[in-house]
Amino acid sequence: MIIPTFNEAELLRNSLESVKSAVDQIVAVDSSSTDETLNILRDFSAKILTIPFNGSFADLRNAAIEACDYDWIFVLDADETIDKETGRVIRNLIEWKDVDAFCLNRKNYVNGWLCQYPDYHFRLFRDYCRYVGKVHEYISGYTYKPIYLNLHIVHIKTSERQAKQTARYNMMRKG
Repeated sequence: MIIPTFNEAELLRNSLESVKSAVDQIVAVDSSSTDETLNILRDFSAKILTIPFNGSFADLRNAAIEACDYDWIFVLDADETIDKETGRVIRNLIEWKDVDAFCLNRKNYVNGWLCQYPDYHFRLFRDYCRYVGKVHEYISGYTYKPIYLNLHIVHIKTSERQAKQTARYNMMRKG
């Protein structure tokens, strides 16, 4: 699994707890966190890459992919979790032949309200796929038609966190 981090201590432990039985490795690419993020990652025996943010989330994610030791990559953000069913199914999906990318359905909650659903994202793919784009990056390099699954990632935000991230993304687009 790969996970980008930057000062994510508030939510990170829940994210990693939800996925720990579904993955064999956690690779975090951290952009110089100053909170407890790195200690939490160490608690989960994550391989940690420290890479300063250069404005491209694709660059961070691709560096994490390069550091993975397995053929399949699962992606989760620090403010996301998976349920037990999704975790069990992920282990079976990597046995499929002639498939190199799966899209999972993300349930987006802001202040407890489901606000965007369905919201499919490439979250399980072979290690030869790579991210393209700076912000709201996407996967490229898959050969077969991706499979869309009704397995859920739960994405929880507050309006305050959403506003901060939107402001950060807008600054990056200008810069």
